[in-house]
Amino acid sequence: MRRAMKKWNTNIDGLDRLLDGGIREGSICILYGQPVYDRKILANELFRNILVSDRGIVYVTSKPRRDFERYLKESGRYSKNGYVFLDILSPGETSEDNNITSFSDYARISSNIVSQMTELARVTSSQVIFFDSLDEMINAIPLTGVFRFLTYLKTKINETDIPSILIGEVGVYDDSARKMISQIANITIEMYPEKNEIKIKEKGRREIKSRYKIVGERIVIEGGDVIRV
Repeated sequence: MRRAMKKWNTNIDGLDRLLDGGIREGSICILYGQPVYDRKILANELFRNILVSDRGIVYVTSKPRRDFERYLKESGRYSKNGYVFLDILSPGETSEDNNITSFSDYARISSNIVSQMTELARVTSSQVIFFDSLDEMINAIPLTGVFRFLTYLKTKINETDIPSILIGEVGVYDDSARKMISQIANITIEMYPEKNEIKIKEKGRREIKSRYKIVGERIVIEGGDVIRV
């Protein structure tokens, strides 16, 4: 029997209000937005709040391990039992153990993520899978491959009994790309810096939008108004 659906409070007040309490367990949440700066501010704040929570973290990235370890040290969390770092490299590049990993090998990557989730489940009761960006993947393989990868991963997550949330970042692409990725996502968060507007689309709910502003390295989001889709 699957566990009752719960929500993770992101500790970003305006965002939690717009999401009616937070991000639902088992969901895929995608962040859209240009320029990178605004989107990255929100992503970084989400990630920092995950680090200080008691959730397990599967961190999927193409960036060096030292960047991730710096985040851990800054947050005061540096336990090998609480996180898994997955170095997802571009096609043709080689990891530290000389194993070549290709974005196009989505089945292998998905299975690896699920395997790491299972290991983490021994020390934590809930998890977050965090892609620091899906841009590299989208640029490396055809969009249909990205769709298959996320669909396969979503199916695998749903087959487990591990409460988890998948959060990924993605830039702004053409309408066909956005539509395809949005079909998979349970929640999309779109940022429009030119209007300082944030828009939330969650399956089963009306579209919501609000204003936001950047204060230092934090994002401040207003309460939000429901609009018809």
